[in-house]
Amino acid sequence: RTPAGNFKCFKISSDKITYGGISKNKTKIFEWYAINVGLVRMEEYHPNGKLISYKILESLAEDFLLP
Repeated sequence: RTPAGNFKCFKISSDKITYGGISKNKTKIFEWYAINVGLVRMEEYHPNGKLISYKILESLAEDFLLP
């Protein structure tokens, strides 16, 4: 569910690894994709489970889903 509507999605999870000098950080990313729409939601989590950032589809153009 998003402000743009409800979509049937497939969910992909991945690890994001970043290097800063001698430190290495690993976060978990979850992405939801809808066919013929694309990315509708993304969440990134710290290793302790805390939400770091997210993206969510707010709206679609009125003519976006026309055949």
